[in-house]
This record gives sequence, C-alpha cells and structure tokens, in this order.
Amino acid sequence: MLRIIAIQSLFFALPFLVYGFWLYFSHRSVDARENWRPHLFWLIAGGLVLTIAAFIAMAAFSGAPPDAVYTPPSVQDGELVPGKLE
Repeated sequence: MLRIIAIQSLFFALPFLVYGFWLYFSHRSVDARENWRPHLFWLIAGGLVLTIAAFIAMAAFSGAPPDAVYTPPSVQDGELVPGKLE
C-alpha cells in the first residue's frame, strides 16, 4: 500500500517539479509567489490527470488474471507458506 501511495504522490507532484526546474533553469525565482500563483490551477489539474491515469494504468496492467484462484496462507510441516494466486 505504501508503494502505491508513493507512486501516486510522485505522479501528482511531477508537474510541480517540472515547473520548479523550469523556473530554476530559466533564472527566475522559485520562491516567489508571483511565479506560482497564475499557474497553480493548471499544475493541480495536471497532477490530478496524471494521478488518475496512473491509477487506471495500475488497475489495467497489474494484478492477476480474472480467472485466478486465490490460495490463502497456510502452515505446512511447521512452515508458513504465503498465499498466492494461481
């Protein structure tokens, strides 16, 4: 779960990071509010679009096939056997 939160947070922050790098390399002040305020709506919208696209991509391309059978974890011969999808 932490991995998913980290990946989605990175996708949301990506437009802000790119814009911050652009400000830095164009020799503008990264700390000045007047450089961020006019673009804040579009940065948030871009972050949300990237986050939603990443959620859709993760749902479509990860996980087990729909006909997979789940075998729960069990103890066999004193050893813990993890659960799996077959």
